Amino acid sequence: MRAGRLDRRVTIQSRSLASDAQGQQIESWTDVATVWGRRLDLRGREFMAAEAKHAEATCTFELRYRADVTPLNRLVCEGRVYNIVHVAEIGRRQSLQIVASARVP
Repeated sequence: MRAGRLDRRVTIQSRSLASDAQGQQIESWTDVATVWGRRLDLRGREFMAAEAKHAEATCTFELRYRADVTPLNRLVCEGRVYNIVHVAEIGRRQSLQIVASARVP
């Protein structure tokens, strides 16, 4: 993968669960790594849910290969949080192609 194409800082986060004093599960996200990546916008859509209008953007991210990225992680790029839908290995551990979606305010 050519470094010149990797023009955005992408933070990989993993989810962890903890219990509060009442025994309720609290979800928190911790940074795993901040890496260089490339973002390609695929599509956007608007939809109605719970009587409110929402927008969603779907993107593809290309990163150098990492064995620890799964759909259980999420990505943060330029302040927007992307939920990972699919992770595909490109070549023999050369790079990753990640399909992710984000809610747009």
